[in-house]
Amino acid sequence: MSVDELIGYKPQMTKEDIRKLYLRLAKDFSQKPAKEVFEECDGILKKYYSCFPLIMQMIILYMNHFVLLEKPEEQKDVMKTAADLCRRVKEESGDVLLSSQANSLEARMELLEGHPEKALELLDEEVRANYFDEGILSEAYRMLGNEVKAKETVQISLYQNLVGVMSFMIQELTLYEKDEEKFEMLVQRGCQIAEVFEMDLLHVNAMAQLYFAAAVGYMGQKKEEKALAMLENYERVCLNNLLPYTLHGDDFFDLVDPWLNEMCLGVQAPREEKLIKQSVTDGFKHPAFEPLTGNPRFEEIIKRIQKEWRL
Repeated sequence: MSVDELIGYKPQMTKEDIRKLYLRLAKDFSQKPAKEVFEECDGILKKYYSCFPLIMQMIILYMNHFVLLEKPEEQKDVMKTAADLCRRVKEESGDVLLSSQANSLEARMELLEGHPEKALELLDEEVRANYFDEGILSEAYRMLGNEVKAKETVQISLYQNLVGVMSFMIQELTLYEKDEEKFEMLVQRGCQIAEVFEMDLLHVNAMAQLYFAAAVGYMGQKKEEKALAMLENYERVCLNNLLPYTLHGDDFFDLVDPWLNEMCLGVQAPREEKLIKQSVTDGFKHPAFEPLTGNPRFEEIIKRIQKEWRL
């Protein structure tokens, strides 16, 4: 038993220190063997076993990097560790928000492991009505004379809901691939929303995922020309706007940046730039795109990305 344990001392880390540690470890994953970095992570978790904000970020780190391990059994071990950490946060943190976040991450891991029934057990199976407390919060600030806080509250909520809408549109594209009429409607409306809010610049990751999902769906419908058009959009946003990746507002969402900076990772990406590039190029290996092998337009998209990023 250590001296710390004898005196009941529980080491903690500040938000800024957690952010620096996460970004350093994420960089290490792009430069060192993944197994070596995970071993260091295990040591950090043993030292800061009661620093639950840190544990939450380590869970996210594990989820973003477990695929770098070569052996499937090693990947499973890391996912099991992450799931165990989620349960620890829920049982021991005493923090309602952290516990809720941990539960969501645990459910996502169950899906990754191919256990949808366990994910349903963790989440409410029925969709509940959203009462939009942010609107009440904003009105309360306005009545107290704090116009800036009232505007900020509504704007942050609008930003989050907009990103959420795009995320759900992407999921719907996968669900309606065989319904060509509905699929086309989803693509058109998704692109219209994106154009109105300038999403190609505001949230590049969401748009890259939208274009990619649309391309996969069109290939499933054997519409190669439309798929290629979406892949060209994917290439455009990735090359022009993706890197260096940061979350940010714009002229319309001009009050969200301070809030984004207050998040644990701030505006930084959860993965190092090298791994982001690798993920983008790996996307072209999706089985849906096999019929495009040798297609000059498809091959040129890949070549342009490889040339621009020097891959």
